[in-house]
Amino acid sequence: MNFNTRADSVVSLATQSICAYHAHMETYPSKLSYDTSAHKRPVNLTLNVDLVQRARLLTGNLSNLVETLLAQFVSEATEEQRRRKHAVRESVAVWNQFSDEHGSIADDYSTL
Repeated sequence: MNFNTRADSVVSLATQSICAYHAHMETYPSKLSYDTSAHKRPVNLTLNVDLVQRARLLTGNLSNLVETLLAQFVSEATEEQRRRKHAVRESVAVWNQFSDEHGSIADDYSTL
């Protein structure tokens, strides 16, 4: 890419959405697992009474359903956290590459 100014370079990189591109293109299988044989203990949750009654009508084992949904949530949240960290690393790499090739934008405006 040929750029007239460093500012043109920054605008071009910003409009390419490089880190977002890589973040959504790469897929990784969810590898989160938990010990399903671990000891179970009662926990206190504050839930809407009507919602709990309706859920009990739909499932024979509400605790198992909640545990399954919680495991799914943890897996998805962990994967999202991993994707965000990856996107940050990609962004840092792009900016470092830009800085190596073009120098710091601040150099053009420095009063020192």
